Amino acid sequence: HYSSSASRLYCCIYLWHRFLFCSLCGFSFFFFKQKTAYEISACLVGSEMCIRDRDYSDRDFVIADNYMALFGLQKMKNKEYHALSGGEKQRVMLAKCFSQETDIMILDEPTNHLDIRYKVEVMKALAASESTVIMTIHDINLSAKYCQHLILMNDGQIYAQGTPAEVLTRECLFDVFGVEFTVLPVEDRVAIFL
Repeated sequence: HYSSSASRLYCCIYLWHRFLFCSLCGFSFFFFKQKTAYEISACLVGSEMCIRDRDYSDRDFVIADNYMALFGLQKMKNKEYHALSGGEKQRVMLAKCFSQETDIMILDEPTNHLDIRYKVEVMKALAASESTVIMTIHDINLSAKYCQHLILMNDGQIYAQGTPAEVLTRECLFDVFGVEFTVLPVEDRVAIFL
């Protein structure tokens, strides 16, 4: 949600562990040479922070520590970023996005290349976040369970949009993917099976 009375909108853009933009200071990250996982996760935390002044408060470090713990990064916090696996880099960048506590998070496949445990942790954290989250995701069941509103794309066009139950129908899924799915209602959501 966005309040028109807000004087400034803070946004984090994450494109699959390659690029990060912070609207708070306008700083873009492309490479993290000689930086540890903790240094990257701790950068830009809190709404008062800016990469240029590096004036971190104790609260900023607590926030970064909490998200590093949530995404299972405590043991690798002193490893250099370039030495991490793809999934570990992904989790570091997601911890960084969450640590910024922005109004909006724009995420490109935030669960891609993650083990199932971290896919679920990321989606739970996104669902619980106070930020407005806009993301691309290809995992139909994760989107059915954790997303409030879906836009199903087909050939670059919007094919359907609405709640998971409205969008993830057997007919829509067949039309878009050409695969027969079994779609079962589960509470106010749906579960999809091949």
